[in-house]
Amino acid sequence: FFRSPGAIRVLMRTVILLLLCSAVAFAQLAVHVGDNGNVALSVDGVFWLNSTEVSVTFGTAVLQVSSGGLRAAGPPHHNTGQDDLGSFTQYSLDFVGSQQECDGQTLLHTFVRSYADASTVVFGQSFPCGNHTVKSTHALATDFPSFKETPNTPKVHYSAYRGICARDVLVGSSLDRCVVDSQEAPLLMYTPSFRTLVVSPLQAFKTAALYCTGHVSMGLVGTLDTIPQHFQAEWIVHLGQGIRKTMLSWGDRLLLRGNKSRPDLQADRLTSHLSYWTDNGGYYHYPGGLFANTTGTYQRALEAVHDYHVQQKIPFQTWQLDSWWYPKGTGATGSSQDSSVGGYHWVADPLVFPDGGVPGLQAYVGLPFVLHHRYECPGNFYQTLKELGPWTSGPKATLPYDLRSFFGYFFQQQAGYGMRVFEQDFLVTQYQEVPAMQSNATYGWDYLHEMALAAAQHGLNIQYSMPLPQDFLAASQLQNVITIRTSADYEANTDQWKIMRQSLLAYSAGLLPFKDTFLSSSDAEPGGAPRALGPEKSSDLQALVSILSGSIVGPGDGYKMANKTRLLQTCRSDGLLLKADFPLLPADVMWDASSPLGSGEVGFSTTTSSGLGVVTFVLAADLGAAYQLRPTDLDLPISSANNVSYLAYNWYTGARQVFDSAHPLLLPAAQHTTPVDYSYHVISPVAFGPNPHQPQFALVGEVAKFVTVSRQRITAVTSDTKFVNVNVQGEVGEVVTLCLASITPTEHLLCSSTALSHTTGLVVIGFA
Repeated sequence: FFRSPGAIRVLMRTVILLLLCSAVAFAQLAVHVGDNGNVALSVDGVFWLNSTEVSVTFGTAVLQVSSGGLRAAGPPHHNTGQDDLGSFTQYSLDFVGSQQECDGQTLLHTFVRSYADASTVVFGQSFPCGNHTVKSTHALATDFPSFKETPNTPKVHYSAYRGICARDVLVGSSLDRCVVDSQEAPLLMYTPSFRTLVVSPLQAFKTAALYCTGHVSMGLVGTLDTIPQHFQAEWIVHLGQGIRKTMLSWGDRLLLRGNKSRPDLQADRLTSHLSYWTDNGGYYHYPGGLFANTTGTYQRALEAVHDYHVQQKIPFQTWQLDSWWYPKGTGATGSSQDSSVGGYHWVADPLVFPDGGVPGLQAYVGLPFVLHHRYECPGNFYQTLKELGPWTSGPKATLPYDLRSFFGYFFQQQAGYGMRVFEQDFLVTQYQEVPAMQSNATYGWDYLHEMALAAAQHGLNIQYSMPLPQDFLAASQLQNVITIRTSADYEANTDQWKIMRQSLLAYSAGLLPFKDTFLSSSDAEPGGAPRALGPEKSSDLQALVSILSGSIVGPGDGYKMANKTRLLQTCRSDGLLLKADFPLLPADVMWDASSPLGSGEVGFSTTTSSGLGVVTFVLAADLGAAYQLRPTDLDLPISSANNVSYLAYNWYTGARQVFDSAHPLLLPAAQHTTPVDYSYHVISPVAFGPNPHQPQFALVGEVAKFVTVSRQRITAVTSDTKFVNVNVQGEVGEVVTLCLASITPTEHLLCSSTALSHTTGLVVIGFA
């Protein structure tokens, strides 16, 4: 079920370091440190940001350099060194209180590291005195550095990831209007030509914060009760060209720090195969009626759903069970159906599964399960276990201080459940409702870290749901956190499918972005959960975004309601998902604050095929205005020695056109939002033979599938003057049809099919 990332991590770490070194010639980020803690950042020789304030909260007093309450203990100390990000020059400066606070010891130790790649600067804070009480009335308990724009700063736009699932992405035209608070990061600053700075914490993600109200400050959250002695936090500023590229290279550095590699898009069976989901937005998510009042109704219904899938040969390979199956609140039988409160005990409610509990259903279905967990309510079963010690409790949620013992016990209860992925939902609720999450400097990280360690001991991968932006960043240091939800809960005919910007954050931080469940049918689905009644008028778009996300494809239709044809457009007949090599990520034009696209989305993903080159998949949806797409928007080369151009194939209409710098692709403005107006194109390179007599062609691929060229189907492409030979793989008996567009001597579409007698085969397409 799992693929060990160890060997891949070592290789990728080496590759990333080599890539970082190769970027030195272009990136030019420089830092300038003054005697009193003044720091300035310049980009390409122009000063962008300047900081003149350093502060630390001691008790109720805010000690500041500007007011004389804090002063430098001496001039900056200079040294060189090397860490996981590379070689650096470091400037260190200590600060003491003017009234001999902490017996005159250093209150705040700061350092600035400028790396040899000329694209990265790291700021650090640590607390040699520490253990002092903090009673801050400000957003941050410490402040170093605190940047403002300089008179020489070019016109800079900004964006910031905010809110649940990082969905509230602000795009603004002036740093003076920037609003970023605790748990919201990273912050992006960029020119109209997309010279880009990315700013974020680099460690201590739940405690290190950014604060932006016309200036950008780095410090510890102001809700802390104390700052532990020697506690250390770091922040990173990273420079690059282009938002997509800079975000990914920023993420490379987070992953280096966490010794983690970006997961393969086929990381486990959940992400590699079609999956069936019962979470919010799915048919069986608290549908009420007999399900809530009659013992065994849920179990019988799900057994019938499985039988239907088998009969129809819909190749689901995993199932997700949401929060409807375990007791909540008081823990009484039937309490599982109260979706408004936290969990009582993470075992099956006998109302739901009277016949053998979760193991009973698992034995019937015979597929690995993804099991959902929300949060523990006060008075839960686990609080009766004295060995877990004291708890930190709010009105809605509670957790023990001894997280290692808690998770060690927690994951021992599921023998026979068939769980392969643990889904931790309501991360935002945990942070907001459990007091120690905000008052204790280490507790938020300890919670995520101990959960991941305990899950790994049981061979489990983890999915995050309802995360805050800092949870994305924290996952860059947790090897078995693979997927993260980047959308709101699914509801038919909403814009819940808009996940491109969040997907960039997720993939940069080493996660696969999950769009959440959806209804594959375009018809009404009566009798189920309120959010899943349908009809979903953009069901094709829901399925398309799911497969292009590079993550989970998890429909949640009711009994006899799934659209098999639509689902098989995402996968082979054995359920193996046909994916591009990278998730669907936004084109840089989406970040332009003056763009006429409005709330629309334009993004692309790519597949590199042996013998063919890079095939690009472009989705444009809900555009506020038409847009002329050019190869540079997709990071495609616009010319070469033999004048390479591309063919654009409209997946829905079959229309084809040459695509190059002289022939842009018109992406139309949306006329309707229900159903959503969108276009989907396959951009394939025109192949040139070794001699002028060989026909020119572009491989369009398997046009019955959303991702027409995928490594899960096509393994190699060769050609001569008469034929194109495509090596394919699939399930025995599966019929594979591939198409190419002949460019010369005439332009037309040619297709050929083969029925696989083995798991591999050959499709031969002849030129007319």
